[in-house]
Amino acid sequence: MQLNIIQAAIYLGCALLLFIYRELSVMKNSKLPRMPLSFLVVYCLIKAAIPIFEYNDLASTADSLDVAATIVVWMAALRIIFYFVIDYFLRQKKGYVVPTITRDFALVILYVIVAMIVLKHKTDVNLGSLLTTSAILTAVIGFAMQDTLGNLFSGLAIQVEHPYQIGDWIGFEGVIGRVEGITWKSTKILTSSDEMIFVPNNTISKSLLKNYSRPTQRHTAFIEIGVSYDALPAKVRAAMTSAIKDHSRVLAQPQPEVRMTKYGDFAINYKAIFATDDFGTEERTKSEILNAIWYRFRRDGIKIPYPIQETLKVDVNALNERAHEDKEREEGEISRLLGKIDIFAGLTEPIRRELATQIAVLQYAAGENIVMQADAAGPMYIIKEGECAVLVSHDGMEQIEVARLKSSQFFGEMSVLTGAARTATVKALSDVVCYEVEKSDLQSIIGKNPEVVSAIGSVLIERKAGLDESRVKTLESGREQEQQGQLLSKIKSFLGF
Repeated sequence: MQLNIIQAAIYLGCALLLFIYRELSVMKNSKLPRMPLSFLVVYCLIKAAIPIFEYNDLASTADSLDVAATIVVWMAALRIIFYFVIDYFLRQKKGYVVPTITRDFALVILYVIVAMIVLKHKTDVNLGSLLTTSAILTAVIGFAMQDTLGNLFSGLAIQVEHPYQIGDWIGFEGVIGRVEGITWKSTKILTSSDEMIFVPNNTISKSLLKNYSRPTQRHTAFIEIGVSYDALPAKVRAAMTSAIKDHSRVLAQPQPEVRMTKYGDFAINYKAIFATDDFGTEERTKSEILNAIWYRFRRDGIKIPYPIQETLKVDVNALNERAHEDKEREEGEISRLLGKIDIFAGLTEPIRRELATQIAVLQYAAGENIVMQADAAGPMYIIKEGECAVLVSHDGMEQIEVARLKSSQFFGEMSVLTGAARTATVKALSDVVCYEVEKSDLQSIIGKNPEVVSAIGSVLIERKAGLDESRVKTLESGREQEQQGQLLSKIKSFLGF
């Protein structure tokens, strides 16, 4: 009697400890590893009950409980093995997620096999009649649970055929999202708007399914834009292709392609075709590319027309007068800005005003490269609005930011005056408006005012020497004059004077 009580108390104590550990491990912020201990709790409770039935001379019940305990402990062992192999090793160590339905189905099959083996060796149960009875019971249950079983077998078919896996982007019947899980009943899908949808497996198996992540992660995307009939097709294709290639999420291979698709009522339609490796970011990528294309079109004078019909009464003379006033105002602003820049500060107001009439106004989006290191000679730029970063790379290493330029600052003067290649990359950090001074603009004013070369050259030699204070201190006056003469000769030769 006393021994029976001690055994029951020990098993009850074990059941209590296991139950407490299980509850603590599932609490929020718990540091205890979660373990599948439910079967072990049941096993301890059964073993605690056996001595009680034996003490009350209920041997047959005690024997049945002993068989049940054997089955349960084998189930507990299988569940713990699956935990270490699937949940711990494959998921946490290898990063491979086994769908819940696959794991559970395998466990159920093993549970049934274990139960039949134990019953065969420890009891005189007729397994044939048991299977017959089970088959009849299964038929009744199956008839009553047709939809549930349909979802179950559809889920199993999904696991066999693998039309999609966890993490894939799929689409069907107007729903597009990423697969988050596959259970006995349904597939969990997270849409791009962060909505979790539970779709019955039976519904998916009957639908036309698109998998955007198979056979590879590469996905082809499209952008269509209507452009004015006045724009040269080659110019449009070049602008769109450049904007697409500069985007970080667009793959280099296959190369982006721009096709003319239709002559519309108000515009010529162009379709851009490019590839990305993440379907989930496609919409954001398209938006950023469209933003970049707008700026490219604006700078290149390419118009995007829109179908509007209006009847306006316009005073042509007043309109022309207002346009003339706006142009003079803009030229006055440019002239004043040129007067603040040391290279052009020595020029007279009429000469600066004449130069202002030829300068183009360009716009760049944040993130765009205005000039690239090692590019051939080109225009110089004066920043009107916004901020730029100056980036330099040595021997193919990663670019390093060496300076920042803001309003009234400029870059590219040596390139436009001497034909030197670009020595740095200048990238727009915000939306930037700048004035572009071309070689032809300078040639026009220098041809009429040759003394301009000397004024500009003097400032350039000072700026160049100022980049190295130690060298400035050791330079002799004659050497400085010699360098100035060489620089002036180079400027005149490059500009054709």
